[in-house]
Amino acid sequence: MVYCCCCWVAASKVVLIALLYFFSEERMQDPCEEVETSKLAQELRGAMAGNEALPTTQHAAHLCLQDHSLPYSQSMVSFVWLCKCVPAIVNAAWGTMVLISLPTGGQSTIRSKAGKLDVVGLPVMPKVLAVIFIQVPLVSLELSLAMVGMKFLMYCNALGKLLVKAMSLSYIETVSAVVFVGLSSNAFQLEVSPF
Repeated sequence: MVYCCCCWVAASKVVLIALLYFFSEERMQDPCEEVETSKLAQELRGAMAGNEALPTTQHAAHLCLQDHSLPYSQSMVSFVWLCKCVPAIVNAAWGTMVLISLPTGGQSTIRSKAGKLDVVGLPVMPKVLAVIFIQVPLVSLELSLAMVGMKFLMYCNALGKLLVKAMSLSYIETVSAVVFVGLSSNAFQLEVSPF
């Protein structure tokens, strides 16, 4: 099973690299460079002034109808984006369930072993506040990032732009970890690390 997943991931990377090479942004811009852009603009302005469609024999109409977007490339990159988002969504939902199922008591129960702190019980009010103000917004944020990212990627018309958008979304997903690492000490990071 692991071997099949590794093969699928490697194959998808090869396909994306090949698509990026063969259907690059430069290829989309090449037809516009062949014809003088002032001539194309004049044809379009003339058609707009007369409130009529460009004849399909004109070069400007041919360029407008020409499409270099790849079928299903948005779907493929969106699927990879969704695969990247699912672990964060599951972790946030699992953290909510763990927090809800913690035993309640009069005071916080914390165990320490080998430099790690384990919270094994919380009073009712801190537990409710943590669920409402930490976990529910975290789950909502992860779900909204996945949905907005899918829409953001599906409205892209070129593979080069699609991959740049996917990388920018990936960066947005790592912002919280980058800020935490940048603003907290190594000792605190080790203390709250799950492993």
